[in-house]
Amino acid sequence: MRQNAWGKMWLLAYWQKAQMHSCLLVVDMDVQKTASVPAWQVVVTQSGMRGRELTTQLCQLSIPAFHCPIIETVERPFAEIVQHLSRLPAVDGVIITSAPAARVMLALQKQMPDWQWPQTVCYCIGEATAQAVQQAGGKTRVFPGVRDGGDLADAMIGLWPRGGKTFLFIRGAKARTELPDKLRHAGHRVESLVVYDTKAQALPELDWTSRQVIWLLFSPSGVQALLSSLPRLANLAAAKRHQVISFGRTTTNALNAADVPVAAVPSTITHEALIETVSALYGRLKKG
Repeated sequence: MRQNAWGKMWLLAYWQKAQMHSCLLVVDMDVQKTASVPAWQVVVTQSGMRGRELTTQLCQLSIPAFHCPIIETVERPFAEIVQHLSRLPAVDGVIITSAPAARVMLALQKQMPDWQWPQTVCYCIGEATAQAVQQAGGKTRVFPGVRDGGDLADAMIGLWPRGGKTFLFIRGAKARTELPDKLRHAGHRVESLVVYDTKAQALPELDWTSRQVIWLLFSPSGVQALLSSLPRLANLAAAKRHQVISFGRTTTNALNAADVPVAAVPSTITHEALIETVSALYGRLKKG
């Protein structure tokens, strides 16, 4: 009983803090059911700190938003990753295309400081991923206009059209193969280091069909997870009851394959561009 009472007190304090920001943050099913629901709500499906930070930034702009991760990142046992890395040959560059991969790489740098990190350049998709590496002192390169793995492979092949380079691709288990396939076809060697997997998380048991929701989706696996919990998403989006903002070309491709209309796509793969896109769409919807 004491633990339950303490939990309710914590939720009340959290809710009061959310109200101060003029923003709806769903933190508990009981609180959510009794709170007033805005006409349009933004649902941030990105997991981890990045998703929480994005939610906070939207709230500070008086955009009703809450954090609802639909993908859980499960890292491989660190000892296995270290063992695998220790057996790999010298490489000419490291490829990082996701924030979870960047986090694991930073942990590897601390665990194995004598490996070839100092002289290795990390080729990244998106400034956010590159910044995580830069903060730890790593060298990065981000190519303008690159929006997915295929684009990154083309840019790298443009630097070394004759092949002969060796790259380490730090990735998730479900990463698409277009990037390494293109590099290998161009005569480069790509060593894969799988450091995490993802699994779907079900949505909270709410009447989503009666709400006006702006979904922020970040990956093909996130699209599949949402469709598993909300099979009517395509119909709801077609009827303009739900709006979908897609972050990244592979996410857009997954939505198109599922016949889910996409309301907007940020101009670049950054949270800043995403916030601008959300603000613009929310402003239009709010005006009716």
